[in-house]
Amino acid sequence: MTTSSYMETTRPRTFDDLLGSLSTRFVECRADAVDGLLEDSLRSVVEHFDFDRSTLAQLHPPDELWITHSWARSGIEPVPTQSLDRMHPMLGSRLRRGEVVGFGAVDELPATARSIVEATGLQANLTLPLRVGGEIVAALAFGSFRAPRAWRDELVGKLRLIAELFASVLVRRQHDAEIRRLQARLEAENVYLRQEIATSHHEIIGRAPALQAALYKVEQVAPTAAPVLILGETGTGKELFARAVHDQSPRRERSLVKVNCAALPATLIESELFGHVKGAFTGATQNKAGRFELADGGTLFLDEIGEMDLDLQAKLLRVLQEGEFEPVGASATKKVDVRIVAATNRDFATSMAEGRFRSDLYYRLSVFPIELPPLRERSEDIPLLVALFVERGNKSLGRQVSQIPQPVMDALTGHDWPGNVRELQNIVDRALILSSGATLELDPSSFRPPSSEEPIAEPRSPRLCPLREVEREHVLGVLEAVGWKINGKGHAADILGLHPSTLRHRLKSLDIKRRT
Repeated sequence: MTTSSYMETTRPRTFDDLLGSLSTRFVECRADAVDGLLEDSLRSVVEHFDFDRSTLAQLHPPDELWITHSWARSGIEPVPTQSLDRMHPMLGSRLRRGEVVGFGAVDELPATARSIVEATGLQANLTLPLRVGGEIVAALAFGSFRAPRAWRDELVGKLRLIAELFASVLVRRQHDAEIRRLQARLEAENVYLRQEIATSHHEIIGRAPALQAALYKVEQVAPTAAPVLILGETGTGKELFARAVHDQSPRRERSLVKVNCAALPATLIESELFGHVKGAFTGATQNKAGRFELADGGTLFLDEIGEMDLDLQAKLLRVLQEGEFEPVGASATKKVDVRIVAATNRDFATSMAEGRFRSDLYYRLSVFPIELPPLRERSEDIPLLVALFVERGNKSLGRQVSQIPQPVMDALTGHDWPGNVRELQNIVDRALILSSGATLELDPSSFRPPSSEEPIAEPRSPRLCPLREVEREHVLGVLEAVGWKINGKGHAADILGLHPSTLRHRLKSLDIKRRT
């Protein structure tokens, strides 16, 4: 227990003085000084009524009374911080039922309880439950070690008034803590949304029947609360469709929160999803809200869910079934109302057959699947997409391209696009960087369109080297091409399909530094 900073120069002489003093100090006390005030107030009560010790226990989740503050006269030990329920299960149970528990002399107790109390030296004790809004929130105990004590109605009535004051300050602190928690959540949401706004585009461009069929499915499912599973090859626009589901849903006023399950290591993704408490692991210097908490009332987009670890799949299934989870390192359960939109380019049938994805989770997620067509199946949309990417690239890259030669457009529409829309956008951005005038110039080495009359070279044997070296060379090449610019449209993170913070982490792990 900490020594109080609330020592009074003059102690109250009457009960009304004591009540007025406590009331004033509780009202004026700052939230961060409540602990010191509580301990000093226990001392004031002990000295005024000539008790020997007073102890406060507070109810903590899930449903356990913990002793948090205690003050005792010299020579008597305060009660240490511990669980009242584990020390005295019967006492804790009676207090949570709202019963006043006490004895005026040890011989009033049954034999089983008498031996326990005699070992402590207590001669008399009274414990009052503290109620707020009909709910038990704490308990306040008063003990005598020097002699028995008669708990007359008048005295008990005064102690009840004292207990009500303690209850009021505890609830106010709880409300202050809730306000701070909500403020922290709003700040976290604002940071997250600022990051998302900087990298997101909401347009879904195209007239192809397969694309229009997928958009019609979005219109059907968006107004419901059903989970949505978006299936499609890499680069087909799964995130855009997730945003479309959210924007057309009743949850549109709340956040759409995204998690890339493939971009985060297994050791971090649980904390990213569910949050953690201070001290949960090395580096956890403060409480952190997870993506589920940030998405409460809104939508959580789980991209590349097929890459999720099996252990985490079980925890995700629990959230889907029960709407509750525990942050890493916490024992208290949190409840959330979150709509799940998941996406993958994996073949779930194969993943389930190989034991890499839980079938029960798959059936939970695939209530309403939406399959996105690859770009090669909607080549009629390529001119529209090229025009959009040129318009955006002119603004972000400072170009003035206004003409797209027919041979360039033919080459683009004739390509197979294994990387789909994302690959198309990257190649258009590269062409814009290479274009010095008003005409879009396409680098022939960007790809080999199927219509090319050039002979297809025999594939060379791959250079045998670690995957890390291949990744390092590729990332370096992209950085050099964009002048080492990481953030923004058409720059390194966007081209690589990574969040800027994820790319910076990769640069450190790959030991990539800009040459001076």
